[in-house]
Amino acid sequence: FPGAPKSKPSSTRASLVQQQRVELDRILPHLKQVWTNAAEVYVFFDHREGTSLTRNDFRIGLKRMHLSDVSDEGLMRELDHDRDERVGPREFVRQVASNW
Repeated sequence: FPGAPKSKPSSTRASLVQQQRVELDRILPHLKQVWTNAAEVYVFFDHREGTSLTRNDFRIGLKRMHLSDVSDEGLMRELDHDRDERVGPREFVRQVASNW
């Protein structure tokens, strides 16, 4: 249809997905050295023992891991797909485990 938006080639979509995982990809090797699965990582970041992770939880966890060069804001943006500024356990584990 004239004027209709053109869909992006799948290679472009794959590139966008890859760009969105920059911070997660940076910390995964460190996480894998310490924990055996994504659920254990969630418990580490959930120092407040709340129902979800916040940007502050990521900031504190990254600091405890001495990964201050990783952006807590970027990590939150990558993991918080529904944009509610919280990452629940299912949301976190599903995304991190898929890259484990």
